[in-house]
Amino acid sequence: MTNIYTQNIRLITDETITKWLTLLPTARREQLEKYHFHDDLVRSLTGEAMVRITTSAKVGQAPWDLIIERAVPRQKAEGLKPFFPDCPDIHFNISHSGDWVVCAISDFEVGIDVEELYERRISPALIKRVLTVSEQAHWQSLPEHEQVRAFYDLWTKKEAYVKCLGSGLTLDIGAIDINEVRYDGSDTSLFDIQNIDFTLGYTLAVCIKRAKC
Repeated sequence: MTNIYTQNIRLITDETITKWLTLLPTARREQLEKYHFHDDLVRSLTGEAMVRITTSAKVGQAPWDLIIERAVPRQKAEGLKPFFPDCPDIHFNISHSGDWVVCAISDFEVGIDVEELYERRISPALIKRVLTVSEQAHWQSLPEHEQVRAFYDLWTKKEAYVKCLGSGLTLDIGAIDINEVRYDGSDTSLFDIQNIDFTLGYTLAVCIKRAKC
């Protein structure tokens, strides 16, 4: 089972932010307080709070007592994908953009990505960085009014896939044809990658790695 949760940061009060900060382990609180911009702190803190609160009910443990480590479990990839060392069967991932923070809690390895849609012209450099040559050709064939949404739908799918792997910046998303991604290297796991209707002005994608039947 995979559950997706969303939160608009503009609905979170300063009192709530202060409370959450005081409940965090000291090292994590100090890390968050290094952000230069308050909204960045709020986004990161909100994502962590969402994961802790939603997971606590599943494991019967107080949200802020849960231990979160930021390294890839089982040494399967480089990166800093967070996980619960004491709850190895619960997987989660967080993303944020603009006013929204989203998280996925799953029985499977999972990645999630949300992006705010910008209606301005997408630069050629960004297109080349994100899309493969074949994806670029298909994207350019679309009606102009569909291109912004189509570009961000592809981008979020790729980011969700990379985050599911836990590979961080070690993979070049511009070399990944997302329509061809189905199995991992051992051909024993199936990746389910899809965009999900979210809210006006944003696009959301989730990637789940399931064992093949």
